Amino acid sequence: MKNKKILFVIIDGLGDRPVKQLKGRTPLEAAKKPNLKLMASHGLCGMQNALPPSVYPTSEETHIALFGYDYKKAWG
Repeated sequence: MKNKKILFVIIDGLGDRPVKQLKGRTPLEAAKKPNLKLMASHGLCGMQNALPPSVYPTSEETHIALFGYDYKKAWG
Protein backbone atom coordinates (compact mmCIF):
# COMPACT_ATOMS: atom_id res chain seq x y z
CA MET A 1 0.00 0.00 0.00
CA LYS A 2 1.30 3.45 -0.88
CA ASN A 3 1.76 6.06 1.78
CA LYS A 4 -1.17 8.39 1.60
CA LYS A 5 -0.83 12.05 2.30
CA ILE A 6 -3.46 13.71 4.41
CA LEU A 7 -4.28 17.37 4.72
CA PHE A 8 -6.26 17.89 7.91
CA VAL A 9 -7.85 21.33 7.77
CA ILE A 10 -9.35 22.81 10.90
CA ILE A 11 -11.38 25.87 10.06
CA ASP A 12 -11.82 27.39 13.49
CA GLY A 13 -13.95 30.41 14.22
CA LEU A 14 -16.35 30.23 11.29
CA GLY A 15 -19.44 30.25 13.44
CA ASP A 16 -21.17 33.58 13.10
CA ARG A 17 -24.57 35.19 13.14
CA PRO A 18 -26.61 36.50 10.23
CA VAL A 19 -25.95 40.14 9.36
CA LYS A 20 -28.70 42.49 8.21
CA GLN A 21 -26.39 44.18 5.65
CA LEU A 22 -25.70 40.76 4.08
CA LYS A 23 -29.42 40.08 3.54
CA GLY A 24 -29.64 37.85 6.59
CA ARG A 25 -26.64 35.71 5.64
CA THR A 26 -23.59 35.06 7.77
CA PRO A 27 -20.24 36.42 6.54
CA LEU A 28 -19.26 32.88 5.52
CA GLU A 29 -22.47 32.39 3.55
CA ALA A 30 -21.91 35.69 1.75
CA ALA A 31 -18.21 35.12 1.03
CA LYS A 32 -16.83 33.82 -2.24
CA LYS A 33 -15.10 30.56 -1.38
CA PRO A 34 -13.89 28.80 -4.52
CA ASN A 35 -10.88 27.23 -2.78
CA LEU A 36 -12.95 25.75 0.02
CA LYS A 37 -15.40 24.36 -2.52
CA LEU A 38 -12.54 22.88 -4.57
CA MET A 39 -11.00 21.18 -1.53
CA ALA A 40 -14.39 19.89 -0.39
CA SER A 41 -15.23 18.47 -3.81
CA HIS A 42 -11.92 16.54 -4.00
CA GLY A 43 -11.77 15.22 -0.47
CA LEU A 44 -13.74 13.83 2.40
CA CYS A 45 -15.69 16.17 4.60
CA GLY A 46 -17.45 15.57 7.84
CA MET A 47 -18.20 16.68 11.32
CA GLN A 48 -16.90 15.30 14.56
CA ASN A 49 -17.78 15.87 18.18
CA ALA A 50 -14.33 15.68 19.72
CA LEU A 51 -15.53 16.39 23.24
CA PRO A 52 -18.54 15.36 25.33
CA PRO A 53 -21.70 17.43 24.75
CA SER A 54 -21.53 18.80 28.31
CA VAL A 55 -18.15 20.46 27.65
CA TYR A 56 -18.00 24.01 26.30
CA PRO A 57 -14.38 23.97 25.10
CA THR A 58 -11.88 26.54 24.01
CA SER A 59 -10.29 26.24 20.58
CA GLU A 60 -7.10 24.92 22.16
CA GLU A 61 -8.91 22.09 23.98
CA THR A 62 -10.78 21.09 20.87
CA HIS A 63 -7.66 21.05 18.70
CA ILE A 64 -5.89 18.84 21.25
CA ALA A 65 -8.88 16.45 21.30
CA LEU A 66 -9.07 16.29 17.48
CA PHE A 67 -5.56 14.87 17.43
CA GLY A 68 -6.50 12.20 19.96
CA TYR A 69 -5.04 13.69 23.13
CA ASP A 70 -6.90 13.96 26.40
CA TYR A 71 -7.81 17.63 26.60
CA LYS A 72 -8.02 17.44 30.42
CA LYS A 73 -4.42 16.24 30.74
CA ALA A 74 -3.05 18.63 28.11
CA TRP A 75 -3.43 21.67 30.33
CA GLY A 76 -2.76 19.82 33.62
